[in-house]
Amino acid sequence: MAGTPVRTCLLGLSLLVGTPFLPGAAHAAQTVTLSANETPLYEWVPLADAYGDPPEAQYAAQDVMAINYGSIFDPLTSFVIYAWCIDLVHNIGPTGNLDEMGNGDSTAVYTLGTLTDDHSGNNAQTSTPVSAFVAQEILGLANYGDQQMAIDPTATMSAAVQAAIWSLEYNLHIDYSGFTGTIDPDLLPLFNDLLAMAPTLPAGHQTEADSFMSDGMTYNFQSLIMSVPEPSQFAVFGIGLAGLFLARRRAATR
Repeated sequence: MAGTPVRTCLLGLSLLVGTPFLPGAAHAAQTVTLSANETPLYEWVPLADAYGDPPEAQYAAQDVMAINYGSIFDPLTSFVIYAWCIDLVHNIGPTGNLDEMGNGDSTAVYTLGTLTDDHSGNNAQTSTPVSAFVAQEILGLANYGDQQMAIDPTATMSAAVQAAIWSLEYNLHIDYSGFTGTIDPDLLPLFNDLLAMAPTLPAGHQTEADSFMSDGMTYNFQSLIMSVPEPSQFAVFGIGLAGLFLARRRAATR
C-alpha cells in the first residue's frame, strides 16, 4: 500500500429497509448531494497487503451521512444514511471541510451507477476492476453491517465490517505486528467470521455513487455505495408516517 490512503465511503440506507430497489438498476434520482458525515463508533485497525509491506493503521468505522436528491444541497429534504468506505485513495470531501478522521461538514454531488472498480486510479479505466462476485460480497457485508449496527451498535462491529470490506476489495488482512494502539481482542475473530460469511450475505438495496470532475470521467471526491429509495417512494413513505401520526393524534383526543 503506497503512501497514506484517505478514506471514501460505502453507503447503506437502513431508513427505508425493504424499499423495492435493485442494485445498479436505472434510478429516477440520478444524482444525490452529500452534505454531512460523522463516524461515532470506530477503531484503528492495522491492515497489511499480500506483498509484505508494513501494515498501515486505518480509521475503520461505519459513517453516518446526510444526503438529499438532486445536485443542489437542500437542508429541508435531507435524510440520514449509513456508510461504509470502499475507496482508500480519494478524498472524503472538499479540502478543508472534513478533518483527517472524516468528521465535519461537506457538500459533494454523486451520480448513481454500479460497482465495477476499486477507484484506485483517476477513473474507471485506470483503476483495478472489481468482479461481480466480490462486489456482491462487499454489498452483502455493508447490508449485514447496517442491520447489526441498527440492533446493537458497537465500535467492534463497526470496525470489523469496515475492515472486512477493505480486505475483499484490496486483498488486505489485519496485522497487529508493531501496532502500538489499543488492540480489541474481539475484532480479529469477528473480522474472520465476516469474511467467511460474505459469500452468503444478501446485498440489500445498494448501488454505486461516483463524484466526477467536470469531464464526467475523472473521479473527484469519494466514491460510494448507496441504497437510495426512489423520490416517489420516499414521499409515499413520508405521507404514510404523517397519516399514521394524525390517526394516532385523533385517537388520543377522542
